[in-house]
Amino acid sequence: MAHIIERINNHLPSELRKHTGTAKMAAGTYRILCALDQRFSRKLDQAIAACADCGMKPGKLKSDMLKEFARIRISPEEYVRFGFYEKSEKDRNTYLSDLDVVDKLKWGEGNNILPNNKYERYLLVQPYFHRDVIRVQFPFSEEDARIYQNFISDKQSFIIKPLRGTQGHGIQKINTKDAVSLEELSKIADGECMLEETIRQGEELSVFHPSSVNTVRLATGRGRDGKTGILFALLRVGKGGSLVDNVGSGGLVSLIDLENGTVCTDAYLGTERFEKHPDTGVVFSGSIIPEWQELCRIGMEIHQAHSGQRVFGFDFAWTDKGWDLVEVNPAPSFASFQALTGEGCRPLLEERQLI
Repeated sequence: MAHIIERINNHLPSELRKHTGTAKMAAGTYRILCALDQRFSRKLDQAIAACADCGMKPGKLKSDMLKEFARIRISPEEYVRFGFYEKSEKDRNTYLSDLDVVDKLKWGEGNNILPNNKYERYLLVQPYFHRDVIRVQFPFSEEDARIYQNFISDKQSFIIKPLRGTQGHGIQKINTKDAVSLEELSKIADGECMLEETIRQGEELSVFHPSSVNTVRLATGRGRDGKTGILFALLRVGKGGSLVDNVGSGGLVSLIDLENGTVCTDAYLGTERFEKHPDTGVVFSGSIIPEWQELCRIGMEIHQAHSGQRVFGFDFAWTDKGWDLVEVNPAPSFASFQALTGEGCRPLLEERQLI
């Protein structure tokens, strides 16, 4: 590790160089440092600006952010979201960056079974999808064209979803009245993709933001003791003209009480807090998630059927057919959960024997 750090140091600003030389670096940090570039510097500057009213001078903030990035891989964005500028080192040590969560939840071969390809993931949990889904590959065959035409024949619209996209990036809605051919579709889609029938969400969740598919993120985990349980649940809601509800694409997120399925916090976007949805005026805290126990049962059922997976992040939409699985993720982010609770997730993961 020492020679890697020395090599990286030659390309680092002096502020970070002193931390890599003195702090005990978390495993894998050097991979992140290798990628440091102007984008990181911009994000650092943005994070410092976001903390302008926290009482710390910019120079001290910058040094502290760089130290925590080198020490426990907390990114500048996470530093701001978690309010590290007002937390002791003892409290900071209870937090895990998303980079650390991914690394710590890998226990070795065979413990994470979900493929990276979203269509292959879909095939594993297909019975929990209550809508039509097909895969489109380019160049396409005559059989592909026949399947595509059959797929769109009875639909007013459908969704294009990249097979390896994250945070809602690349998702598009297509109106079938526009008569999009596969030739045209190949120009819209970025390579291989999956097409999904548009979800018609129920009023209980659409009321927050009708133009986006608003979902519940349910995270489950199986510990070393073989016990499976629910870790947390979040309500994720779109904003503005967005089609998706992902936080990474500008969506709002609030915490759900696992005991009764009631939204128990205001919604947040970064460090912005919203008691009501800025577009619809609907109040977040106190809202009731429909058929909560059934949703929990479905999530647990899927995880227990695929017990080789350490952690699942399920995204569910509420429809007139009940809970419809939107997507399943092998490495759900814990950042929003930690930001909303004001507490680090390390104690929870240790208690559940996940790390």
